[in-house]
Amino acid sequence: MIDLVHLEIYKRHYGNIDSWGKGSTKTERKILSDKNWEIIDEVKHSLVIIERGLSSGGFRQQIIDRLSEVSSLEAKEFAKILGHDVL
Repeated sequence: MIDLVHLEIYKRHYGNIDSWGKGSTKTERKILSDKNWEIIDEVKHSLVIIERGLSSGGFRQQIIDRLSEVSSLEAKEFAKILGHDVL
């Protein structure tokens, strides 16, 4: 499950996988898996689509449902931590 610690690591590397791959600590790599990085990145991109008004209400609900499956955080909190106030 993705939690606040995972999101903080993601933010520390500005969502840049190269920065994380080259500049992360051994501890960060143990905490945040490639799969979790991919999920956070996928959600972040989806939030941008919602924010720009390029999605349907159904898509928005899919993202909320997805977040409840993969994160211990509320969807709205998850989005805000990533800098998006759209859910």
